[in-house]
Amino acid sequence: MMLSDLPPDTCPLCWQAALDRRGRIWSCGACGCRLAFDPHTRRAQIVYFPEAFAALEGPLGGRWLTRREMFARVAQAQQDAESKVAGTDAWFKLLAATTLTLLTVCSMLTMVAAALVLSPSLGRTRQIIAAAYQPMPDPRATSTSAPTPEAGAPPASPEQTTLSVATEGPREAFHDADNQATVTPMAAMPTTELPPTASPLPTLDAVPPLPPDPRPVETLPPTFTPAPMPAATLVDPLVSPLLPTATPEIPPPTAPPSPSPTAVGPTPTPAATPVPSGSVVFRGSVRISTIRAVGSEPNQGDEHVVIQNEGTQQVNLAGWTLRAIRVADGAILGVFVFPGNAVLAAGQTCRIYTNVLFAADNCGFSGGFASPIPIWPDDGGAQASLFDPEGVEYTRFTY
Repeated sequence: MMLSDLPPDTCPLCWQAALDRRGRIWSCGACGCRLAFDPHTRRAQIVYFPEAFAALEGPLGGRWLTRREMFARVAQAQQDAESKVAGTDAWFKLLAATTLTLLTVCSMLTMVAAALVLSPSLGRTRQIIAAAYQPMPDPRATSTSAPTPEAGAPPASPEQTTLSVATEGPREAFHDADNQATVTPMAAMPTTELPPTASPLPTLDAVPPLPPDPRPVETLPPTFTPAPMPAATLVDPLVSPLLPTATPEIPPPTAPPSPSPTAVGPTPTPAATPVPSGSVVFRGSVRISTIRAVGSEPNQGDEHVVIQNEGTQQVNLAGWTLRAIRVADGAILGVFVFPGNAVLAAGQTCRIYTNVLFAADNCGFSGGFASPIPIWPDDGGAQASLFDPEGVEYTRFTY
């Protein structure tokens, strides 16, 4: 709309024909602004801006302008205000987009760093789980005899190849307090001639077998009979039967009687009493139930001692020590000190490993003895003893 087409009483702010032209002070009945008019110069000045147009007071207030100049400046001021608001909105949008991009990049970097840090631990955990669930051969499996050729059947050709299958028992030996006998590796079963078969295709999920143990395996003779335990009367049930007792008086030697013609040979010497296996000392509610002396890893880091709280109350083991002692000379092979937060709940069972960091049944005692070499002899002759902070032995397990 052209300025010449507007009536002379049009308000420059709200563009409404609502000016009350009375004297030198004009007022708008639509927006409420007031203008001062100079009849000599034919110029007007806005002396009061309503709240809706307060932003235009800076570029228009205090200036005498013609009708054309006033309308032009009002339009320019309104356009500048709208551009400023649009620029502020664009700046806020750009800031929000930049912030969101930075947060996304930081999250991705954090995930990558966490994956790099946790990858060794996850690999170690997968190896432990794979070793724990690796199938072991059944020692009770019996071999299948080769079929006997029938009479009149043609002999087998010399080019026919046979497969020799030998069943080997597990190399591990477990010791239990309730079972005094020691389970030893089984001897190799006799080989069996089997007809040639096609080799099975390898599976992707198959776990590679463990390498054979180069250490010699000792087996008991088939006619071995353990010596019976002599009956002993304990005065205090909490005292170990292995504790030294008073030596009985030996009567003075007397002159040997004259040999009789019916004498067959010298009197046999009584055999030495063997050390019993299992828990021979037990006081309180915490018991060493078993020892696994032969591990499955190359350095046997998974060999362990099993302790159990058989009472109905929890036991605080802070400052207690678990020692591996050789029975022959009393040498200490390893010492594990329970940390300050070691609390064994009622009925809880824990394994103290030789050197395993991650295990579901170690009750938080990561690393155990932390020994790079095995501490429990594979052929026995050692004991595990649990001592309180005052050095009192509460439980012992000998194997």
